[in-house]
Amino acid sequence: HLQLSRADKAATQKSVHAFFNVFNRKEKEAAETAKRLRNEPDEDGFVTVTRGGRATPATKNEAEAARQKMVDRAAKKKDETKDFYRFQLRERRKAEQALLLKK
Repeated sequence: HLQLSRADKAATQKSVHAFFNVFNRKEKEAAETAKRLRNEPDEDGFVTVTRGGRATPATKNEAEAARQKMVDRAAKKKDETKDFYRFQLRERRKAEQALLLKK
């Protein structure tokens, strides 16, 4: 009577293994999809914020392009603030005039 009320251990173990194999495969696929879509904007153009650190560029070329972009941005910012104050502009003009007079 007691054996009839319980499921067979081997059959139960087999079904549990099958379920967890499918479950683990789906979890792995979901993690890979989330990792791939981490920095891609959605249809509205927004990047979804996810838990964890920032993703690094995928290839060496992308990393080099990102570094060059940062260098260009820093150089542009430095040029913009070069003659920020009026006295700096006047001093630069005086130096240019003096250079022209020397020639």
